[in-house]
Amino acid sequence: MPLTLYWYILRDLLKLLALSTAVLVFVFSFGFAIKPISEGLLSAGQVLRVIAYAAPGMMVFVLPFTAALSSTLVFFRLVTDSEITACAASGISYRQLLTPVFALGLTLSLTMFYLSNWVVPRAWRLVEQQIEQDVTQLIVQQIQREGLADLGNGVILYADRAQSNVPVTEERPAGVPMPDNRMVFDGVAVGKMDFVPVLDDAGKPMLTPKGKPMYMTQIQSDYTAERAVVDIYRDDVNGRTYATMMLLRVAANDPQSDHLVFIERQPIKAFELPSLFEQKAKFLSLPRLRELAAHPEESRRVRDAKRHLVDVVAAQDLIRSVFGAMKGHGELMLTTPQGERYYVTAPGVKLAGESMVIGTPTPADAPATTPVERDVLVQLKIGGLVTREMKADWGELRAVRNDLDEEPRMNLTLKNVVVTDRSSPTAGALKEVTLPLLQWGESLTRPLREMSIDALGEHAAMYPKADEIKKQHLDLDSAVDKLMRDITSLVHERAAMATLCLLVLLLGALMSMLLRYQPPLAIFFWCFVPTIATFMAISRGQSLMTWRSYDPMIGMVTIWTGVAALGVALLVIYARLSRN
Repeated sequence: MPLTLYWYILRDLLKLLALSTAVLVFVFSFGFAIKPISEGLLSAGQVLRVIAYAAPGMMVFVLPFTAALSSTLVFFRLVTDSEITACAASGISYRQLLTPVFALGLTLSLTMFYLSNWVVPRAWRLVEQQIEQDVTQLIVQQIQREGLADLGNGVILYADRAQSNVPVTEERPAGVPMPDNRMVFDGVAVGKMDFVPVLDDAGKPMLTPKGKPMYMTQIQSDYTAERAVVDIYRDDVNGRTYATMMLLRVAANDPQSDHLVFIERQPIKAFELPSLFEQKAKFLSLPRLRELAAHPEESRRVRDAKRHLVDVVAAQDLIRSVFGAMKGHGELMLTTPQGERYYVTAPGVKLAGESMVIGTPTPADAPATTPVERDVLVQLKIGGLVTREMKADWGELRAVRNDLDEEPRMNLTLKNVVVTDRSSPTAGALKEVTLPLLQWGESLTRPLREMSIDALGEHAAMYPKADEIKKQHLDLDSAVDKLMRDITSLVHERAAMATLCLLVLLLGALMSMLLRYQPPLAIFFWCFVPTIATFMAISRGQSLMTWRSYDPMIGMVTIWTGVAALGVALLVIYARLSRN
């Protein structure tokens, strides 16, 4: 008899659960696909695949509510048909009636836990492949529609015309990979956007009403070019897409010196193109989350924060290294973007914060009649011959963070200069001359990028007075902390949501038997309210765990308090039923 009864109840529960879940999952999955459909990113066949791949992700949110609805309707019918009364007269207890519900709820919880931790992340990856299967097409469409495209990492590309699938004609050495796709852009402008602090009239950072620094977006690097060649490389093992860029016939603007430099060819270091799903922790499987917890540098957010810290530390290291080289040898060779070589000699150098002073500056209160001692000599040599010579009173060498270049560069500003050029018979006197975007031969960023996060932090601590380094170091610590919080919160959220399926399935059955004289909508209302309250507690707790201003334990307690409260309510309802 119990097995027959169990199958009888399970059959009705499974029918209603399957039907209601299928309808709601299809509706939500189709709603998810509306945006890429409207943007023309999906064909008819791709629409069906996106809906199918998005279904597991939607099921995780839909299942608790359809479970509550199904158990409410099934047991309401059992009550109204007096089948519950007949079971009681036959000696069948409430515990026996709820056994198939508990078994189904436990199965749903385990299924949902497996879906959210293994199946759903894989499904989102398949959705991404359908929506972003040709990243070049997305970039070309952005250029054609808006005239610009966001290439990630703050790199913005403007172009008059874009072509994709351009043949690669040049030969490549053995071992050098061929690009998956090549794009060519004409009439190009490339900018690097960054957040910079907002300063008041006194030069001090402005604060928000909450006492936090205010930031604004600003172009840190600005290139214009006749043509840009972009090669796309796909890393299928790690699921990432990279791009390299070569600018041809370039005009580079340095915002720090306000100088315009013309270059025939300017390579842009490889950068990773953004993805809709990959970088968000909620789209990662449980094993992948554990890997990120052990190796946080595999997270794109952490990688970007580390790269920014590497850039500012490399700029400081560059000044220190140049200072040591010039102090030891008395001469320094610097290369311009056009490949010209300038040789700088001076009797003395001195570090001054984030820059290096060459020679001895003339005191500000010195009389105008005081003769100027031009101790700094800068020579441009071509083929061993001096073609231009500049003698200056003193100079300043300042590192420039060039976000579109592999290595930091330097601006050399010379004061009180006499310029002698082989093409001109007479010397010219200038108050100031700036040589922008100079490069030193030694690579500094490569060893820094190979450091671990802890080792890089110790290296950055060598510059305690460098505000930009401290800011980027804090940003890196914040990114690592945010990643760890996201991982912990997701593990608890997924476990709590799986447990919710079991509890709401039992809740619907118990409330239908307790409120046997109420209409079904009223019964479902009293099932829906605790379900949505627990759902909101889980979501709120997960959010609290990700906020740095709160202790993660507060969010964890919030998540499991909501689940525990629903469990206690079930025990109270069951105890009340058992008395009758």
